[in-house]
Amino acid sequence: DSLQARVHAARGRFCIVKRDEHLPSWFGEPSLGRAKTLTVEYEINGSAGEMHEYELNGRLMYPMSVAASPSVAPQILIESASYGWTEELLDAWKARYHKDIFDMQAIRAKRTAGLALTREDNNRLRKLPAIEEKLKKLYQLKAGSVDATGLVQRRVEACGGSLLFFAGDSPEEELASWASVELQKLQVDPTVADDLNAELGDPTPYQSKLLHIEYLIVGHDAERRTEAPEATASGYEANFIMQRKGIVERVLTNTDEGKAFCSEHVLIGIPTIMPTVEVRYASYGHPTKPKFNWNVTEVQISVCG
Repeated sequence: DSLQARVHAARGRFCIVKRDEHLPSWFGEPSLGRAKTLTVEYEINGSAGEMHEYELNGRLMYPMSVAASPSVAPQILIESASYGWTEELLDAWKARYHKDIFDMQAIRAKRTAGLALTREDNNRLRKLPAIEEKLKKLYQLKAGSVDATGLVQRRVEACGGSLLFFAGDSPEEELASWASVELQKLQVDPTVADDLNAELGDPTPYQSKLLHIEYLIVGHDAERRTEAPEATASGYEANFIMQRKGIVERVLTNTDEGKAFCSEHVLIGIPTIMPTVEVRYASYGHPTKPKFNWNVTEVQISVCG
């Protein structure tokens, strides 16, 4: 109990017994006049261990120290990633296009019957030839892929564990501000497109490829272990990350130089979560005389957390 209390005093991170500490006054004297050892059995995050140290004249010959090393885990886990076409993904994409074509044919049948179509239905119907062409090309593809799970996970960890980014060569949408800030910290230029053949290997140089990534954002403080410095004055977490799963897919085709680029960026990240309530301005004082008013905006922010 005495040692455990010392661990608690160190916020559970370590326990040290120094050479100059008088052990009998701390633990008592179990065997007067005989040589003794201090034995500590401990457990750190489920891993058991044991330490022994001899004493001389009631004091340890060498200091004893048990410490828990920091454990850093990525916040984004890549559950599976493949580059190319697997049999399962080919079948899934074919089924997806078959369903789209079936729905569009039903819309065309309504038009043939003289029924009025909505603007949305007309827009979908215009895409029918393109969908049929894509399905035709899918049937010409052959299965061939590489398991890129480990490579993609290492790319996440190289970005600090909270970001995955492959730059596209012709993105239509601008990067979110939080992503631009994170990439600037990592000294990554988003305008330079990533060649996925160089990053992941080229399983099928003669045909298009599919980048398929299934990921899990594990979330932060799901077990309510936020420490005091991370909490607001009212006891709520200062920051949190909701757990979620997702899938990212990009179809790529080799260039004449044998390279393959995504048209759009591949971005999986965890944006900084701002306070739910933002206090723009707060004052305290006379309701009509500004001279007798105090600006208490900062006080409100610190109180509300």
